[in-house]
Amino acid sequence: MMKQSLNRDESFVKQFEIWQGSADLTAKLRAIRSAYEACFFGYDQKEVQLIKSPTYHMLIIQTPGSLLEMQFLLDHWKELILQAGYVLYMSDSKAEKMDGGRAEITERHYLKPDIYDAMLKGETVDRKYGNITLELSHDESNFNFLKLTQAFYHERSKQLPMGLDKLMEYLLK
Repeated sequence: MMKQSLNRDESFVKQFEIWQGSADLTAKLRAIRSAYEACFFGYDQKEVQLIKSPTYHMLIIQTPGSLLEMQFLLDHWKELILQAGYVLYMSDSKAEKMDGGRAEITERHYLKPDIYDAMLKGETVDRKYGNITLELSHDESNFNFLKLTQAFYHERSKQLPMGLDKLMEYLLK
């Protein structure tokens, strides 16, 4: 397994900026919102899966789309989460050789609420949506899935984090 920091080249960044202002972003968010809402209300469908436990919530997206489009979505959500008062704890990419020599690649952003000032002042810490991990799984050219995980830490000095429904409302607007 090979692991490295996730860095985007200038060409990717330029294409990403164009995509963020395009109808393609709007269409992608609309498609995911529709699949998410169907799953949320109990309708069986394949594009979105929800897993919930007391300590984490997970959303797995397998909607049709190109690898590049899903890389854009991964980074778009990272930017939105940063704007919500988070700090980027880590971005990395790892490649693992599978049977048959195929490489399975995971790109990941790990974000945490910025709680430093509140802790210094002894104030109640707002955990916002909890710690968030965004992971994109793919091979050299094909998208497998995009996974969003919220991890919750319920401590007395902290407010309870908002759930997946509130996070998705924010990310899919």
